[in-house]
Amino acid sequence: MLKTSDKMTEIIEKVFIPNVKELQSFASGISNNEIKEEPILFNCDLQFAYENGGAITKSFIDNLPDDWKLKEKVSFTSRVHLLMPEWNPAFPNWHCDGYPSIPTESILGLVNADISPTQFVLTECLASYCKLDGSVLHKEIEKLNNEKKILIIEAKDRTLIKLDSNTIHRAVEAKGIGWRWLGRVSVVNHKITNAISFKSMVSIKNPVEGYKSLKWFITDDKYIEFFGREY
Repeated sequence: MLKTSDKMTEIIEKVFIPNVKELQSFASGISNNEIKEEPILFNCDLQFAYENGGAITKSFIDNLPDDWKLKEKVSFTSRVHLLMPEWNPAFPNWHCDGYPSIPTESILGLVNADISPTQFVLTECLASYCKLDGSVLHKEIEKLNNEKKILIIEAKDRTLIKLDSNTIHRAVEAKGIGWRWLGRVSVVNHKITNAISFKSMVSIKNPVEGYKSLKWFITDDKYIEFFGREY
């Protein structure tokens, strides 16, 4: 039987100093309807991503800062989601990427961000975290937010955003029906695998109710079915 180390369950108090910076825009001439044509890439180097990605991926990479294009080892990952109201396309709890075991820095960008934006905590704050239990940090940030002690901003559509592993953020539930693309490039020290994926997962509060709501909607004068073979 595996034993959990005390360090994994230890609750640690820390000052989180956010480092969020808006960079340039990308994919400005690409419609939301083109999102569904994008390949889903996982843990790729920039050359592989550029050669195998679609127009959105290429625009994302083209608009990266020059020094990022020259970094020795970065990993690009993208996600394509067809969302319904209240579906969440990513981790819904407040969290930091890689913190504290693998400090890193990343650049992310969203296309059709308005349907499900990523939120960032912009205020320096004292909070507790636990390596094994992400709900510890989430509950503390929710409390600070309810008490109006922190400032929260949302990612702008088609805008590159730089962040580091001290930046607390989360994905939010979809506000409507539509496609969403997320791309992220991160400085890493693990092996690059250059994988093309065919799946993107979502979080649903009530799967039964969610399934009942999956019927039909119309886009570009064409019927689309969520669980059908064509969309």
